[in-house]
Amino acid sequence: MNNTVTVPLQRPIEDADGKTIVALTFREADLGDLIAGDHFKGETARAAAILASMAGIPFPIMKKVKAIDMAAILDQAGPLMGNAPTSTTGET
Repeated sequence: MNNTVTVPLQRPIEDADGKTIVALTFREADLGDLIAGDHFKGETARAAAILASMAGIPFPIMKKVKAIDMAAILDQAGPLMGNAPTSTTGET
């Protein structure tokens, strides 16, 4: 598996300096990223914190990501979070 994935944003966001971010690159999660998520309540906040850490951006910037882009990020970066794809056919 590739250790990084770049996800283009359909709705670009701005960083703290006003620079436009048109894509986010995520590296494979490590324990520190998972611990970063432990500081937040709620599944969405935890996932956003982990992903922000994986992308090397502050959590407040990650919160600017639109829902449509979050869906694509979870789809493409999910495997880097340790979420292995599961079979939907019932076969093991």
